[in-house]
Formats: sequence, structure tokens, C-alpha cells
Amino acid sequence: MSDHVRTMPKTIERPAPVDLTVSSPSEPDEAGRLARLPYLPWVAAALLGSGAAVLLGWVAVGAILAAGWLTDPTLSPPVVLDALAQAWVGVHGAPFRLAGMTVGLTPLGLTALVGVAMSAVARYSAGQRDDGRSGLVPALLVSGVCTLAYSLSTLLVATLVGAPRQAASAFIGALVVSGVGSLIGALRALGGGVLASLPAWVRGQPVGVGIGLASLAAGSCAALGVAIGSHQGAISALNDALAPDAVGSALLVVCYLAYGPTLLLWAGSYVLGAGVQLGTDSLITPTSSVLGLLPGLPIAGAVPTVPPAYGVLLLACGPLAGLLAGSAACWRSSRDGRLGELATVVGATLAALFAGIIWTATSWFSRGSLGTARLVGLGPRFPELLAYGTLPVAAGGLLAGLVFASIARRPGHDAAEDVEDTVVVRPLKD
Repeated sequence: MSDHVRTMPKTIERPAPVDLTVSSPSEPDEAGRLARLPYLPWVAAALLGSGAAVLLGWVAVGAILAAGWLTDPTLSPPVVLDALAQAWVGVHGAPFRLAGMTVGLTPLGLTALVGVAMSAVARYSAGQRDDGRSGLVPALLVSGVCTLAYSLSTLLVATLVGAPRQAASAFIGALVVSGVGSLIGALRALGGGVLASLPAWVRGQPVGVGIGLASLAAGSCAALGVAIGSHQGAISALNDALAPDAVGSALLVVCYLAYGPTLLLWAGSYVLGAGVQLGTDSLITPTSSVLGLLPGLPIAGAVPTVPPAYGVLLLACGPLAGLLAGSAACWRSSRDGRLGELATVVGATLAALFAGIIWTATSWFSRGSLGTARLVGLGPRFPELLAYGTLPVAAGGLLAGLVFASIARRPGHDAAEDVEDTVVVRPLKD
């Protein structure tokens, strides 16, 4: 009798694979926030970071003045330190005295540097939060702490180194620059879910506004470049009359960089049609040019003595920027679903209008004076820019919205709608 042994197949259970993820401390986590290394309580990070941003402003201004000190080493240290304190106050929009002259023009290049630093501080501070919450309220909380910390620090330091009126102006300027920078940084870290909960036409606004501002900046930069290139002879003559040495030439370039955004905003007001006022008796627009006393700086040679032949064409910069802003907003919104005609038109128009409003509001801070005599009220002309900087831009956005709405209304456009994927499950055959 034989034994029959039936051998059954053995089932071997293998451990489930483990996913290993290696990330750098500087890479964002799943919530879009930076890894919390080194770790600090978020309030402490906001306070320390804001203090570091204040120090950064001093270092940036000090580097410029140190180069100027090399051109005149006979200046005493107290004079240089006073100039450093005055220039630092001027970074925050307060009038300051330099070389015996009252300067009311804000070096927006250095101001923008402070805003970028505060954006980084707010984003890092938001990444230190332990509760894991994200949204508009946590972002406002973080940006508010950063703004108050920087503004109060600025008020304290400005009170010690400047006059009471300068301290008050610097405090207001610090509130604006640190508030805007901190809000942008906090929203980048914690505001990922804010736009997702809004209608599709609203989610396209940030992209549209950004494209509109970039278009206005590009048009202004092109106009400024053409003006400098076509008046190179006059600029060289003024530079030769100034006769700076090597260190002075480098200092002059640094000053141009510090006031680069100011010049860009002036060029923007010019191409939009509002014009630029260069003192009490000087005004230039694309169609007119009235010149009086001008600043004795080489860049003043780029001011056109007569209106350019193509001046009227420059007025297309505003509507074109609005058209691009509206188109970008419609394109971004259409990715999240099909929009109604009214939502398309309203979204495109608002994106262009907001871009014009932001540009106009920023241009207000580029105004100022050099001295107290005839070179006052320099910069974009108000209230004309309130109309020229918003209405033509919004008109371009409206046109873009109407075009997109008409395309969506065409017969057969529904065929382009998204079709949900269907998964078919069939029984397996033996």
C-alpha cells in the first residue's frame, strides 16, 4: 500500500514595499512649506528675521556710502555716520538730508530689497508653525507679526537717529513695505488652499495681474532704454562735466541701481500718457515737452527736448498690457473648468484693472523732490495717472474677455470639454 502525498503550493507572504523619501532641509514639504531646519518657534523666527531685515538695510546703505567715502577721505566719521542714518531713513520713504541737500526721492531699489527680505522672513516663519494649519487667517497672522516687528523696530531706530517727523514717515513707509512683503511670503507658504476654494474666474486673477504688471514694466523699460540710447551724446556731456573718478563712477552706477525702479515708474507714467513732471516748470508727455531747470545728473540728458515722432504709438502700451493681462487670466481660469460669458469678461477686466491700480499706486511712492526750490514734485503726474494708468489698461482686459467669450460661444466648442475617465472592469477568464 503506497502513501500518496499531495504537495500543496506554499504561500510566502512578502513584506509590503516601503517608500523611502529623501529630501533636503531646503526643499518644500507636502504642504508647500520649507523644512523646519533649523527649528525656531515661529514668533521667534518672525522677530529675529525682522531684526535681521533692519540690519540688512543698514548694510546696503553703508556699502554705498563707504564707496562714497573713498572719494573724499577727508570726511570725518561722525559726518559719514550721520549720512548713513539719514540715507537709511530715506529707504523707508522719509525725506533725508545728504550733502547739505534735502532729498525727497525714495531709493526704491533698496526699498524693494527690504520687501524681498521681509517676504523671505515671513515665509520661513510660516514654515515653523506646529499646528499644520494653512489658509488666509494663519497667513495674515504671520504677516501681521512680521510687519509689526519690523515697523516698530524701524520706528525705534529712526527716533534715535532722525527727527520726529522723519521717524513718523519712516514708520508709515515701513508698515507699507514690510506689510506687502510679509503678506506675499506668508501667502506663498500657507495660502495654497485659499485660491482652490474660490471660483475659477477668481483663480486666474493672480496670473493675469502678474502678466499685466510685467507687460507695463517691459514697455516702460523699452521706452527708457530707447531714451537713453538716443540721447547718449547729451548723457556723455553731462557725465564729462561731472568728471567722476573710478570710485565716483562706480558710486554713480550704484545710485542708478538704487533709483532704477523710480526711473522705471517714471517711464511708465510717460508711456501711459500721464507724463512726468520734472520740477515746477518742466513737463514731458508723449505729445509735448516743456523743459526748465533739470537736475545736474547725467541721466537727465535722456529727457527728450521735443516729443518723439512715434509718441502717439506709446499710448498703446496701456491697452496692450491690459489685453495680455486679460488673456492670461482667461487662459488660467479656463484650465479649471469652462467659464460663463459674464465670468470670462469680468475676470479679464478685473485682472487688467488690478494691474493698473497696483502700478498707479506704486508710482505714487516714486514722487519726490531734490531740494526745496524749483526741483520739487518730481515724478509721475497726479491725478492724471489715476485715469491714464487704469482706464486704458482695463479697456484692454475687457477686449480680451469679450474675445474669449466669443470663442467659447462658437458652435462645436462644447466638444472641447473635458471628458471624465471611465474605468471598465471585466471579469477575468479562466
